[in-house]
Amino acid sequence: MKVQFFIPTLWVGLLVAGSAIAANPVSVLTLDEAKRIAVAQNPEIAAIEKAREESKMARKRVTSAFLPRLGLGAGIDNELAQGGAGTSPLYFAYGQWNLFRGFQDSYQVKMADIEVDKRSLQYEKAKFRLGLDVEAQYYLYVFKTLAESLKNEAWDLNEKHKKLARIRKASGLLSESDLMEYDLRDSLLQSDIASLRQEEQQAKTALKTLMGSDPLHSDFKVEAKIGHWHVTEPLENLLTRAREENESVLVARKDLGIAEMESKQSNAKWWPEINLEAQAGKIPYADRYLSNETTFRGNILARWELFSGFDTIWQKRESELKRQKLEKQLKAAEVASISNTEIAWQRIKAIEARVHLEERNEVRAQKYYTTVINEYRRGVRNSTDVKVAAEALYDASLRRESFKYEFLNEKILLERTLSGPVLMENKPEGEKSLKKDHPAIEGVLKS
Repeated sequence: MKVQFFIPTLWVGLLVAGSAIAANPVSVLTLDEAKRIAVAQNPEIAAIEKAREESKMARKRVTSAFLPRLGLGAGIDNELAQGGAGTSPLYFAYGQWNLFRGFQDSYQVKMADIEVDKRSLQYEKAKFRLGLDVEAQYYLYVFKTLAESLKNEAWDLNEKHKKLARIRKASGLLSESDLMEYDLRDSLLQSDIASLRQEEQQAKTALKTLMGSDPLHSDFKVEAKIGHWHVTEPLENLLTRAREENESVLVARKDLGIAEMESKQSNAKWWPEINLEAQAGKIPYADRYLSNETTFRGNILARWELFSGFDTIWQKRESELKRQKLEKQLKAAEVASISNTEIAWQRIKAIEARVHLEERNEVRAQKYYTTVINEYRRGVRNSTDVKVAAEALYDASLRRESFKYEFLNEKILLERTLSGPVLMENKPEGEKSLKKDHPAIEGVLKS
């Protein structure tokens, strides 16, 4: 009875599990989708966006200086009239309007505008930087996946070599130690595959975390490949962009603009201040007592501060020194951006050349491997020669992919310096697998 009950229950469980798997397939994650998810869920980006909104509110607040201030006042007035005490309620409406403050308010609005532009700039650049972080981690995951795949192909070739070795040993053409050599390589390859698989999972988890996903409850796979890219944008154009688009340079320019407005604002304190004031209601006067009249009074008051204890002079000099300091910082940011751009460009060009060389090395390694296998079948080569040729083929394939991956890293560093993308093109190339697209190798092994 227990067995009869267990079997249908097992089938039901398998059906439910199969339905759940079908309903929640592992999705294929593209680079653009990974960037979009990261920007939408990253808390740092959200904080920078709030800072941008905060600067917009501050800009609206400073414009309130151009509008009048209106209000109501109420109280009790105690006065002595002809030796007697009198009490009278007070209530009135009042208004104040600043007519002129030496253009201080205008400069304050301009500073607020520059601050808004600066925060908006930082918000856009922060999203771009996060996208580069995602791209770097994404291609690290792709590279680790590719490295594991190449190592698996190397292991598969070693299994085929063992089959050939067993046939030759049965014919008395190989010794036991030759066969043991393949067994040793098999064990080493499996150890390397386990290590690469762990590194692949670590890269995947780091990518999930960067995207703001729960590493334990979200899964995906990638089908991207590392292309043979070249930077096509000329160095002169990149150096110009380094001076005009680098985030540090642009922020330094915004800070310098604010400092220049502060310097002009300090000059405005030498001008007089003119205010318009008005009151209407029951207002006390110095020469009236307990008046029940509703009165109105207004005045235009001009104040010109002739001496402020040198505060205005020191503030002017302080703002000028700050402006000069920011000019030097801007120059330093431009020099650093231009220098880093040129260095990154030189590295990229060197890597591009090495990728071409590694492609040739891989072709040579494939030819060498095919030749060694043929000579092995004729008894000219031994098992050690086959192992060395297979290792050379794997190393050549991995080196080519490593340099293509290194190019992407250098490209990302260049884009970090420029704070923007660079123009590239993908060079056409065929897929050069250890097994696929090489019928000569596969044909020799099957024979």
